[in-house]
Amino acid sequence: MTFTPFVQTVGNATVPLSPALGGTGGPYPWAPGDDGFLGCNADPAGASGGGLLVASTAYLVRLPLRVPTLISNIWICCSAAGVGTSTTSFVWIVNSSGTVLAQSTSAAAQAAMTGTNWQPVAMSTPATIPAGPPFAYAVILPNLLTTQPTLLRMLNTVNNSPQAVANVSQLRWAAQAAFGSAVANVTLSSNTGTGFCPVIFWS
Repeated sequence: MTFTPFVQTVGNATVPLSPALGGTGGPYPWAPGDDGFLGCNADPAGASGGGLLVASTAYLVRLPLRVPTLISNIWICCSAAGVGTSTTSFVWIVNSSGTVLAQSTSAAAQAAMTGTNWQPVAMSTPATIPAGPPFAYAVILPNLLTTQPTLLRMLNTVNNSPQAVANVSQLRWAAQAAFGSAVANVTLSSNTGTGFCPVIFWS
């Protein structure tokens, strides 16, 4: 008889698990909870100075949630503030089918995009976002009147396009040009791979 011990894991996390994943802690030098966040899509220590957004382009950031998570804010980091008023800039969350689950007001998105450093964008109604895979996405849509913000993004962005995924509907980072000026469901099969890889947190 062969004895196989049970070892608790979450996703591809190695044991021992971090407290954020329900474990006792392990050899992780940093976790989003260290800084008071529920999660992030990438370690900001590996980020660059940023990249300038293009108006009316929807930037999609995959949310690697391993457990259902109540999200109240999406945090973006503006290394250079955008300029100008807007009633058509938004941040929202869609599920793995592209359906809107939570959204900001335009005022909240504008305030974040015209600020500097880490800025929270409040969801008008916090929502519990389902775990994946397949994963949900945060969507960032800038439409400032004069200049769009420059967002913190990962280093070596050229190496992130093309991304190694089996389906464009689950690209880690994606963009959809000329998306428009309003919160809407997203056709994830229309995702285009991009070297623009924003770093975001959620709380």
